[in-house]
Amino acid sequence: MFWKKIYQYLYKLIPLWFILLSLSLSYALYLSLFNSPDDYRQFEYVRIMYIHVPSAWISMLLYLFLGISSLIFLTWNNLYCNIYAYVSANIGCFFCSLCIISGSIWGRIVWGTWWIWDARLISMAVLLCLYIGYLILWNYGEQYEKLASLFSILGLINLPIIHFSVTLFRTLHQKSSIFRKSGVSIDPEMLKPLIFMFISFLLFSLYIGLLKTKTIMNIKKIRGMEKRKMAQYM
Repeated sequence: MFWKKIYQYLYKLIPLWFILLSLSLSYALYLSLFNSPDDYRQFEYVRIMYIHVPSAWISMLLYLFLGISSLIFLTWNNLYCNIYAYVSANIGCFFCSLCIISGSIWGRIVWGTWWIWDARLISMAVLLCLYIGYLILWNYGEQYEKLASLFSILGLINLPIIHFSVTLFRTLHQKSSIFRKSGVSIDPEMLKPLIFMFISFLLFSLYIGLLKTKTIMNIKKIRGMEKRKMAQYM
């Protein structure tokens, strides 16, 4: 199976992913904490950006992967993609929570409040609810896994809403400084740690995802063996 071979190949490279993660994260932390300039208005507090922004990117990217994996699972009943979707939802939920928490801290410093009913904040909160909803359905029982997959696919509509929320609606949230038609507007010395932190979070997601996938596969195998044994006595 194609998806099984991809997993097996990536799993063999786990030591490599761990080394790359360690090097990338160490360098990203060095750049973020010691080798990036202060903001002229936010001073040192701007460094929250190096956690907040990559967390947002990763949470959206993982939800996209969740939706695609769920679609493949529903279309071809590919059990590996079902597990990939579940694992990505776990990691994505973590990063989405990290994004909202770090954003609240940043908002308290800049806006003077922990939360406002802003379009970008609301759409990210919806993303977190989608993650939680999928995980609840998936964990409720095997008979609900396809329903969870359908739920995640429908939730894909929220991703463009998140991306365009700062341009379509009146919002306090800063507009995009990177993904824009006129080009990147952020200082290159700030962009560099931002990119390396994103790469670090991506490697972290891959590393944890491979380990968790192995665990879920083992659990599925044990459950399958128990069902076969029970069927023999019935």
